[in-house]
Amino acid sequence: MVTVYFVIASFIWNFLLGFIFNRFHITPTPPWANFLRFSAWVALTSWVLFKFVKYIKRTEAVYAHLIDVSPQPIFVYSDEKWVYANPAALEMCGAKTIDALLNRPIWELVHEDSREDLLSTVKHIAQSTRLTEILERKYVRLDREIIFADIRCIPCSFKGKRAVQVVCNDVTARKQAEEKLRETKELFESIFNYSTDAMAVFDLNAKIIKVNPGFERMFGYSQEELVGTLAPVSPADDVSTSIQYYESVKLGIVPYVGYQGKKVCKDGQTLTTLVTLSPIKDKDGHIIAVSGICKDITELKAAQDLLVKSEKLLAVGELAAGVAHEIRNPLTAVKGFVQLLSSSTSEKQTLYHEIIESELDRIEKIISEMLLLAKPQPVQYRPVDLNENIAEVVRLLRAQANMQNVSIVTRCDGDIPKVMAVDNHLKQVFINIVKNAIEAMPHGGALTVSLTNIENTVFVRFSDEGVGITEKIRHKIGDPFVTTKEKGTGLGLLVSKRIIANHNGALEISSNSGEGTTVTISLPVSFEASPLD
Repeated sequence: MVTVYFVIASFIWNFLLGFIFNRFHITPTPPWANFLRFSAWVALTSWVLFKFVKYIKRTEAVYAHLIDVSPQPIFVYSDEKWVYANPAALEMCGAKTIDALLNRPIWELVHEDSREDLLSTVKHIAQSTRLTEILERKYVRLDREIIFADIRCIPCSFKGKRAVQVVCNDVTARKQAEEKLRETKELFESIFNYSTDAMAVFDLNAKIIKVNPGFERMFGYSQEELVGTLAPVSPADDVSTSIQYYESVKLGIVPYVGYQGKKVCKDGQTLTTLVTLSPIKDKDGHIIAVSGICKDITELKAAQDLLVKSEKLLAVGELAAGVAHEIRNPLTAVKGFVQLLSSSTSEKQTLYHEIIESELDRIEKIISEMLLLAKPQPVQYRPVDLNENIAEVVRLLRAQANMQNVSIVTRCDGDIPKVMAVDNHLKQVFINIVKNAIEAMPHGGALTVSLTNIENTVFVRFSDEGVGITEKIRHKIGDPFVTTKEKGTGLGLLVSKRIIANHNGALEISSNSGEGTTVTISLPVSFEASPLD
């Protein structure tokens, strides 16, 4: 721009002198005119040069200020040594002052993994006038911390010497995030590919996007058969329920859902499975897909059912002696009254018939209770009267209690509402606890069973006067094969705890050695049975 001004000014000055000479007919040009023209040219040139130098200095000052305040790290090196760095560059390399960096070899800030590669680049730049492409390399701060940066090298002049300006962008945070993302991706791919559970990803139309090898092995379908289709593994009568769970997750109504259900393999085999559905979200938190994990619990479910059945049979077997004693009494009475019938009057015969019928009803009720306990029942939650349930348990075990010289006392504080429960399951729990209490009192004593209703939760407490439980054993009670009985297995209480948990209740034990034991069961009056029950 200054050069343009100079040319224009020279042209105007020469034009004015020519105009003056022609206007006043001054020919030939006098010496003084040449001197005047030369002097004017010198003066104009000096003024232009002055302005040019001033402009250059102002431009350099502005450029230097822009570099100093730039948030982007900028270095300058010459003869392979650092000669300048702006504050952002000092912060990036960990230098507190410029003196800590000046005249240090540039290689001190380059990680050994990147030195050989950068050596050829630096030598090329020193002989070139073109800037380089953006290079991402590994570097080392003065405090030896490793960082990553994108750099661009620009040939320049610094204090009259050939130099290279290096413009940097610290990408350490991005590289760390990329590395973490890569590790996370590899972790999830490993879990997805090598899990024995069946895994599937569904789009927002409930169609399969991808399944893992575990899914293929479990159900017998290949990836190609499944992609783009609705999962063909749900039984016809269970499809609507599965879709309902899927929709609740897709719409964000619940964070996840888990349920137990039947699934059908390609070969027609039916599996009992535990299914968990959870949402897959994008960076903005929007649900873009739904993942499903299906665990085959067919064998586990069979083992659990066998355990419950074994406990029932064990309870029935242990009740046999007491029930036999309980039945023998009414049978003795029946036998005696039958013998009296032949020699009695008609009035007495009627009375004897009533007594016999009453005793036979008693026998029938006891046998029915045993059959109900042993017979498998469907899992149906219905309103259960705990007073009646406990009364039936006491009636079953009273003979055994009498043989042990144990008295059973029941108490009811106020009106006890019915609870939603599986009647036979609760009865199994109560029988197990009462039997344990009786066996804990070999020299007799009292067992108190109390019922209390507090804020729609019914508490059933069983307090005995037995030998109690030591602190060492008490913390392990409920674990398999942990028991205080010589021939016990510890499985009864394990099953009982699981049954109460399935009713959204809790079972707690408090006891000290020699001070008896109190078992407290809390049951909500009503609850929505979990799909996992």
